Amino acid sequence: MQDSKVFNDPIHGHIELHPLLVSIIDTPQFQRLRHLKQLGATDFVYPGACHTRFEHSIGVCYLAGKLINALKQRQPELNITENDILCVQIAGLCHDLDHLIKVNGLEPVMTRHQLNLPEDLVFIKEQIAGPLRNHVPPGQWLCQGRQEEKSFLYEIVANNNNGIDVDIFDYLARDSYYLGMQNSFDHQRFLKFSRVCEVEGVKHICPRDKEGGNLYEMFHTCYGLHRRAYQHKVGNIIATMITEAFVKADKHIKIIGSFDQTFTISDAINDMEAYTKLTDHIFQQILYSSSDELAEARAILQNILRRKLYKYLGQVRPKDPLPNTVVFNDPIHGSIELHPLLVSIIDTPQFQRLRHLKQLGATDFVYPGACHTRFEHSIGDSYYLGMQNSFDHQRFLKFLRVCKAGGMQHICPRDKEAGNLYDMFHTRYGLHRRACQHKVGNIIATMITEALVLADKHIQIIGSKGKTFTISTAIDDMEAYTQLTDHIFQQILYSSSPELDDARAILQNINCRRIYRLLGEIRPKKPVEDTLIINMDYGKKKDNPVNNVYFYNKNKSTKAKKISKEQVSLLLPKTFSEQLVRVYCKKTDEPSFEAAEIYFKEWRPPFSKW
Repeated sequence: MQDSKVFNDPIHGHIELHPLLVSIIDTPQFQRLRHLKQLGATDFVYPGACHTRFEHSIGVCYLAGKLINALKQRQPELNITENDILCVQIAGLCHDLDHLIKVNGLEPVMTRHQLNLPEDLVFIKEQIAGPLRNHVPPGQWLCQGRQEEKSFLYEIVANNNNGIDVDIFDYLARDSYYLGMQNSFDHQRFLKFSRVCEVEGVKHICPRDKEGGNLYEMFHTCYGLHRRAYQHKVGNIIATMITEAFVKADKHIKIIGSFDQTFTISDAINDMEAYTKLTDHIFQQILYSSSDELAEARAILQNILRRKLYKYLGQVRPKDPLPNTVVFNDPIHGSIELHPLLVSIIDTPQFQRLRHLKQLGATDFVYPGACHTRFEHSIGDSYYLGMQNSFDHQRFLKFLRVCKAGGMQHICPRDKEAGNLYDMFHTRYGLHRRACQHKVGNIIATMITEALVLADKHIQIIGSKGKTFTISTAIDDMEAYTQLTDHIFQQILYSSSPELDDARAILQNINCRRIYRLLGEIRPKKPVEDTLIINMDYGKKKDNPVNNVYFYNKNKSTKAKKISKEQVSLLLPKTFSEQLVRVYCKKTDEPSFEAAEIYFKEWRPPFSKW
């Protein structure tokens, strides 16, 4: 039976999910959520708002489990069963995907985990979409999945009574985080002070009376997000332009569905296989196409990237002219105002390409929140990974001076900032160890590379003067290279070409978590060169990078000198780099893996010889 899995989420921390929930996550329909931005076109206004529905759905599932478990522990008399808990979590996980379970034949898996079908399946659907029957005699309970004595269970995932549910808890916290806005609502406090009470014969989830102010904060935060982000006038008009482009492209985009039937964008919803291929990559498919039929749609999308947007007629213009600058709202640095020349560079197709390149590559398969792009690279990785960053760059900037050392002028920090610099390099090492060089993320990146190599000569990219390039040769032509983004993954995954079968199978295995399995890792004493070698260091290979920094003293601010490691602390590391040799097994079945483990143990040299 499949094990539970732990997801590291930047909002809720470590989330451990039941094996049945993991089985649902590993379906193609759920994996599609990786490629759907939670806030649509809002990232054109707030570059950090590039999170997806994938991590939001996991967050709702987690909070649903946390709330129902709290009620069970607080009020045993409610007779909340393990089936109730699991069904509520499934509803949270699939609150945007109520079609998913039947399509993927998950009923047998649900039965193996002691769910009662079809009763529990009806209960799950009712939590998401409401009662499945519309008319019953007066006074009779409308729902079929659970009896009226458990009516409160229907208020956890989608509360139709007052809108207070775990769905809004997660998206307020998550959207505020990625938008760089404050969330004054404390959902943890709400969970802590919730009980089930009977009101006029019906059981409801009720907060403590003193939580009234906290709830007003929730609705005020929701209003603020709508006013400042969801309904932002620029974001709205960009969404309108994208819609217009899709309408113009509709009949010219062919999507292969079940039984090799062909569908357009608008009718793909009628076929689950075709619908699964409808993701945000349609934007790039149109943008990077060379078809004359898509010329009008492509022109609209190009105008969006170059900020040639429809003008807002209702704008109030000040009496005095303002500088021609653009302000970006960044979740780390706040409002960033940039010079017009920098804005012109940002508006080029080459820079806009960075919107579609994930900063950490395949790391989001391990850390779902790490879906930020190279476009907002200055934001930083720790934030999206949900890890602590102990380096204070603001403090570093505060204590910088230009000093003369070794006959040259250098930018030098104050001597007391040496510890802060070691924190920076240690944070960098920690990110490499826990995320950038994560053993699962690394092997997924390797599998993606294998898929791209297999697909290379079968993917045709139109470059300048109508020339055709492959993935590997597109670097030789700027127009073709600009079209090389992460959407290649989806182009292969959702293709129907027999030539891409092998590459597509690898990517499907990644989505279903059928990945190469780690046999073990070795730390060699001497450096070795190999494709499976993982190098981790403080940024200067085996050397201490702080040894190259000049520091000034408070009383001698014009002169600078180096500071030894021992002057900072005796607890700092003695070595600043290490290598890991990782060995994986491509076959994932247990007999093959067990045999590979035996061979690995026989092959692995004693540590003393390395």
